[in-house]
Amino acid sequence: MPHLLALLLAAAAWEGAARAGWVTTLLFPPPTTILAWLLDSLRSGEMAESLAASGQRLAMGFGLGAGLGTLAGLAMGLLPRLHRAFDPVIAALHPMPKVALLPLFLVLFGFSETARMVPVALVAFFPAAIAAAVAVRAIDPLLWNVARNYGAPPLMVLRRLVLPGAWPVLRAGLRLSLNAAIVVLISVEMLSGHDGLGAAVWQSWQTMRVEQLYGTLLVLAMLGLVFNRCLGR
Repeated sequence: MPHLLALLLAAAAWEGAARAGWVTTLLFPPPTTILAWLLDSLRSGEMAESLAASGQRLAMGFGLGAGLGTLAGLAMGLLPRLHRAFDPVIAALHPMPKVALLPLFLVLFGFSETARMVPVALVAFFPAAIAAAVAVRAIDPLLWNVARNYGAPPLMVLRRLVLPGAWPVLRAGLRLSLNAAIVVLISVEMLSGHDGLGAAVWQSWQTMRVEQLYGTLLVLAMLGLVFNRCLGR
């Protein structure tokens, strides 16, 4: 509640400053103007189309990247030899900016959905893989000994020990993966897309429709809040 009150007060101050001419409305339009555009775009279906395009790319890219990353990280955590073999590779590839590889993907896949989805999947892969590997290796060795002494089968160890024990750290990794995937998706859509929220941001800059820019950014902020809430605090 205090956060909401602070936001309302900030919006009211912004509105008053814009109406009084203290700030230029060309760059800082009143919040009521931004909300009016947002409501119009919702009624016309323009925002729904952008959300659908970006949501589909995000679901496919994040689902593929985070899913494979989680499986790879769990395997690295359970198998020390695998961890020693692949940890240097992940450490080398993780810092590489995935958006910089977009021209290569466009050459390989053309201006297709695959070329836009692959950078999103790549950027989602690494935080999930690192978090999963760290989470498994951080499980108390005493628990491993108990499972081993009681002869627990591998599937039971995975279901009763590994997944519950790794979930808190893994959840943090998935949140990082999701946030990074959203950032890269918007960047990719700005550079190569003709639809989606990123394309809407780019179009608003080209046409100087600043209310569209702020409205789209507001939608992105709300999506980020909802998605992160779904993964827990």
